[in-house]
Amino acid sequence: MKITVRDALERYARDGVPTGSFCRAVLENNLVEAFAKADQENMATLHGIVGYVYNNLPGNCWGSKEKVAAWLEKKAGERDAAKEEGKG
Repeated sequence: MKITVRDALERYARDGVPTGSFCRAVLENNLVEAFAKADQENMATLHGIVGYVYNNLPGNCWGSKEKVAAWLEKKAGERDAAKEEGKG
């Protein structure tokens, strides 16, 4: 797996940073879209990327469009709350 893919997945899981379209398709469990968006290297390592998501990312941050959207919203709320705490 490319380091850029791993880093994007880590930033997404840790901080709620939106990913590119390929990683988003993987996170949403959208196989057709993942294949459509994959470059040659991502295509060749797709099995490993999916395994990485399954084994390393919280289960509630991937698996469907709804889970991904909820995770991004949750993380945005956490960032907003942290900003508010910093003002006080």
